[in-house]
Amino acid sequence: MLIKDSTGDWEGFQQVLEARAAKPSARVLQGMDELALRSIVAGADGVLTGLTNLAPDLYARLVKSAQAGDMEEAQILQSRIESVCELFKEGFWVECLKYAVSCLGIESGHLCGRPHTLSAESKDRIRQIVETLVR
Repeated sequence: MLIKDSTGDWEGFQQVLEARAAKPSARVLQGMDELALRSIVAGADGVLTGLTNLAPDLYARLVKSAQAGDMEEAQILQSRIESVCELFKEGFWVECLKYAVSCLGIESGHLCGRPHTLSAESKDRIRQIVETLVR
């Protein structure tokens, strides 16, 4: 069994982790970027968010650092994740994510059912955020 919680409700997520005691083989993933480190420290098995499509290595390093007890490195990585989250301030989150992934040269398909609303300025800001990931 796999449970992914993207509600952002920390208390509810803690209850899911506690309930897992009845089913130890169950895996619990956090779906909110801002709660990634906190969730791993609390016992989550991993993190799966939209941004894991953009920066999978960043998230893998965060999980490994936290699980190894290297909290200094884990906090640095969590801060980087939160910086990358700034791209979502530029518009509808799916459109921002798809544009960010395209900045890496990865075709992410078209956004269905919504008009494209990212301005040239928003695209520039997203591109700048993505560039910080590849440095």
